[in-house]
Amino acid sequence: MLIAADLASMAALSMAGFALGQLISWRLAAPSLAVLVYAILGSTAFYGDGFFSQLSPTVSHYGLWDRPVWWYGPVFFVWMAGIACTILLLAGRRRGLALAPLAAAAGAAVLLVNSGDDVWRLNPETSALVCANGKPKVCVTELHREQLLGVEAAIEQTYAKLEGVPDLPEQWSENPTYKFGDVIAPEKRVLNLGFGEASVNPTMGREVTEPGRYLQEIAQELAYGNCQGGKWTYPPQSSAVVEWLAGSPDTSVTYYGARPKGIDLTVAWLEGASESERNAWLNQYFDAVEKCDAKQVPTS
Repeated sequence: MLIAADLASMAALSMAGFALGQLISWRLAAPSLAVLVYAILGSTAFYGDGFFSQLSPTVSHYGLWDRPVWWYGPVFFVWMAGIACTILLLAGRRRGLALAPLAAAAGAAVLLVNSGDDVWRLNPETSALVCANGKPKVCVTELHREQLLGVEAAIEQTYAKLEGVPDLPEQWSENPTYKFGDVIAPEKRVLNLGFGEASVNPTMGREVTEPGRYLQEIAQELAYGNCQGGKWTYPPQSSAVVEWLAGSPDTSVTYYGARPKGIDLTVAWLEGASESERNAWLNQYFDAVEKCDAKQVPTS
């Protein structure tokens, strides 16, 4: 039904252009209207928070696991088709008949505006969790089911490097309702498989077993924790921990100038230290991350 609503939107715009042509003989009327409509629809596509955005056919909504309520498509169709029919009847000087589609469009518009973002709901067919049987517990949504083995392998590889470090997260899971800034329990971590490096190169239904594409995200989640509001200042040791765990430089940090020497020094120390020394250092580091206190990060 959303496709039908889009077709009705195109019809409404076409009718608007036709009606303008009936009223104005200026040659630049059509291209001027096109530019104006492009600007209006473009603004709602990128800035969809205003009143008009709820009525725009280009309003953007990005939600990996979302789908509209069943009535959204039909109501939006009535809104757009009502405008198209109203303009067409007015252009044909059938003002009395134009009242019916105008009233239908107005009613649909009121419903759309009052509903706002409530028209988007979680789609259980894509948001349900699929979990592996190992420890730590690893879960992904149905949308990313084919990535479960690769994510589990990446976590296992990372934890193998951290053997002997206590209090590592016991659960890694996608969370369709998670919002940036939400408080997460220390024993849990949120997977963001729809963003960043893990979302590159869609798997097209093929199971992913190689851990390489997920190592960076796992390392970053461990090294940076869930510190919000500027409480974590990203010392060089953080990027060093990510690089040591993932086996490649931290992709989440951009250096404006030379790469800090402290990163190379810490990576070299982590690689050359004894297991007991490294685990003691990492234990102190993760304790600082949990407390969001960068001043407690140990030096190497």
